[in-house]
Amino acid sequence: MVRKVGMATALIVSGVLAAGCSGGSSKGGPFGLGVSDSPTVTRSSTQNPEPPPPPSPDPVTPEPVTTSATPRPTTTARPDVTLTAARAQTVVSAVALVPKDWGDTYVPQEQNYEHTALDRVITGTDCKQALQGTTPGALATMGRYVYIPDGKPSVDNLSKTLATSSATVYSTAVAARTDMQIGLADARRCPNQVLGGDEKLNGIQVLDLTVEGIDEVHVARAQWVSGHGGAPFQYVWVTARQGQMVLTAAVVDRGDKTFESAKNQAIDALAKMIARTTVHLR
Repeated sequence: MVRKVGMATALIVSGVLAAGCSGGSSKGGPFGLGVSDSPTVTRSSTQNPEPPPPPSPDPVTPEPVTTSATPRPTTTARPDVTLTAARAQTVVSAVALVPKDWGDTYVPQEQNYEHTALDRVITGTDCKQALQGTTPGALATMGRYVYIPDGKPSVDNLSKTLATSSATVYSTAVAARTDMQIGLADARRCPNQVLGGDEKLNGIQVLDLTVEGIDEVHVARAQWVSGHGGAPFQYVWVTARQGQMVLTAAVVDRGDKTFESAKNQAIDALAKMIARTTVHLR
């Protein structure tokens, strides 16, 4: 299902997305839900990792999307900005959120708070994700992991809420869109995914939005399962593309039974990053 909504400025995108998300979702799943894009735990280096699964299709020829919910990017003219590596890192560092952007109760994850590696996440034929090389066309990325403490370390995944935001800038808008489309095809092929270690997403559903002034917007929900205990929890992931910049926000809310809290937090986070992109990517 594709919902088309309008807005006057990126600063009110939160309300627009919240309105567009009500009333159901289309079949399929989120894309780019990789090891670096989901709330994660720090794993022991003594673990024996499974061999990586076969890679996804060649990025030049991604699998065709068979669902009717094909994304329909708007026709905003956004010329590519030539960036040095240093400038690109400055931009993504300014756009990705810090704990206070999420709220007063959020704090940085104790380990691996920031992620800057340009890892390429592939989804194999067995629907397991793995890292393989670097992301084609990506210049810089910044992911930050935060949580609301409840007296236990965040690495145990026992906090009330886990959240992450990331900003990735590519050399061109074509490279950014290609990466998103590959992930979209992979996710629709694999509604149940293994993110790595003991983390899984089950029953992924995705809603594709068309929002004036934003090239691509997608909102997804799933049941997040971790081997660190507890029942499956609501996982909400949102992403947007502004030209050559890809923005993501994900939330796992252990106190959320209807997914509304996680959805609202993720959408608010995305809206803040969209506004920052408008300022910093010129």
